[in-house]
Amino acid sequence: MNKEKTLSLFKKLNHNTEDDKDGKNYRYFHPLRVWETVKLIIKKEKIAYKIDLDVVFVLSLFHDLGRNEKLIKENKLINSKDDFDKNNLALFKKYILPLIDGQNKKELLKKVVSDFSAKTYELLESKIVRDADNLDEVGILNFWRMAVYAGKHRQDVKEIADYYYNFDQGDKVKKMKKLFLPCSKKIAKERIKEMDKIMETFKRINGV
Repeated sequence: MNKEKTLSLFKKLNHNTEDDKDGKNYRYFHPLRVWETVKLIIKKEKIAYKIDLDVVFVLSLFHDLGRNEKLIKENKLINSKDDFDKNNLALFKKYILPLIDGQNKKELLKKVVSDFSAKTYELLESKIVRDADNLDEVGILNFWRMAVYAGKHRQDVKEIADYYYNFDQGDKVKKMKKLFLPCSKKIAKERIKEMDKIMETFKRINGV
C-alpha cells in the first residue's frame, strides 16, 4: 500500500470540508488525531503483531468517510445517522479499496470496515480505532467542541458550565467504561481529569 498516495487522497477528500456540528476541517484533523492515538495504543499494548497495520492505518484515516457531507452530496447518498453504515461501505468501496494491494488485504479491509460501521467490534483492528475515536472526544479537545457549539447557539458561560457538569462529564465517564483496551481506559481517565481542571479554571475566570 502506498501511504503517500493514501494521505494525498485523504487530504483531497477531507481538507476544507464543512461539518455541521464541529465546524470546518473537523473531518480533516480528527482522523489524524485518531491515527496518532491508534499508534500510541498499539505501542502501549504491544499488539502490532496481532493486527494488519495497513488496514488500521486506512481505517483510522477514513473511519468517518460515511459522514463526509461533501461526498454524500456528490454521490447522491442519504445523509442520516441510520445510513452511516451504508454510506461508509459504499464510499470505502469507491475511494479506498483501489488503494489496497492484494485480494486478501482488500477482503480484510471490507470485513473491518463492516465490523466498525455496524458497531459490532469483533475484530481487534476495529476495536483499536473505536477506542481512539472515542478518546478524541475526551480532554482538552472537548472544550473546543463545546466552544464551537456554544458559539453557534449563543450560549453564555453558565450554560457551557452547566452542560459540562450536568451531561458531558457523565457521558465521557460512560464512554471510558465502554473502551476495549486497558491503556485506552487509562488515557481516558487522565484526560477526564485534565478536562475537569480546565472547567474549574473556566468557571473561576468567568465567575460562574
